[in-house]
Amino acid sequence: MGSETIKLDHLRYFITAVETGSFAAAGEKLNITPTSVAHGISALEATMGNDLLIRRRSSGVIPTRQGKKVEAAARRVLLEVENLVEDLRPETNKLSGEIILGCQEGLTWSVAPIAIQEMRRLHPDVRISTKTVFMDEGFAPLESGAIDLLLTFMTRDVNEPNLYHEILCQPQAYAMMRENHPAMNYVKAGKVSLKNLVDYPHIFIEDGPAYPLFWGMYEERGLTPNNFMVSNISPGAQAIVGKSDAISLRIVRPSIDLSPLGDKLAYIELKDTVMRPDVVAVTLKNSQSRISRKTEALIDVCRQKFEDGSMRDNFYY
Repeated sequence: MGSETIKLDHLRYFITAVETGSFAAAGEKLNITPTSVAHGISALEATMGNDLLIRRRSSGVIPTRQGKKVEAAARRVLLEVENLVEDLRPETNKLSGEIILGCQEGLTWSVAPIAIQEMRRLHPDVRISTKTVFMDEGFAPLESGAIDLLLTFMTRDVNEPNLYHEILCQPQAYAMMRENHPAMNYVKAGKVSLKNLVDYPHIFIEDGPAYPLFWGMYEERGLTPNNFMVSNISPGAQAIVGKSDAISLRIVRPSIDLSPLGDKLAYIELKDTVMRPDVVAVTLKNSQSRISRKTEALIDVCRQKFEDGSMRDNFYY
């Protein structure tokens, strides 16, 4: 490694180039020229003594093995600097900067849009972008710096000391089936029992704790679905349910009652389940065990949207 000082701007150039895939796109996002981006990253590589990007003439740039390590470290450094600036800034309600919000698939289209809309109203200078994060990725996207805040489902406590988490709600599961499904005969007061569903084909979503959660609901009662398949694509499962007698147990409930193929669907709350996951917001703590003010503001908005009933179209809770 050279003796030159690493410049924060060069770290930003590097991260943005990795995110956008090219110097041109990075320059456009940063409002500087692609040449400035390229020169800044070259200076960073010279200081590091390593090539951090593979430059491909036709398809942009990708990080090298060393570049991936630098990317994760750079994100942590910039987060610490940003938090320091927030700590030193006089207390005001004005927040600015960027939040990369990672969401489990169902939360991307249910919680995230409503929370982002409210954040834009309250804090118009905060920019928010979203990334889909699968539950089996765990907290890796947070720890690598790829995202700033994670909205996901958890079936266990968050015990990592470097993470702050807040439970937003504990939703109840429901059974998704076609509208004229024969199991509708067992629905009473808008709810149905697992014992009335077990003999129909099932589609389980295979994403992190989702499969063991729903399978475990049957196991709790000594029941075993004898005809089932797994899917990691939610719209695909909805389409199959709409065209068959299959049933899919879910947590996030679409606010429309049509499958991707146009079939009418019914969403029936389960009346006899006790296993309930948490919808959680998780973020990294800084070296002072604090979280950034703008991330805290976004968590507050998410919590409020559950507390005021805004999310009842998408969850039973």
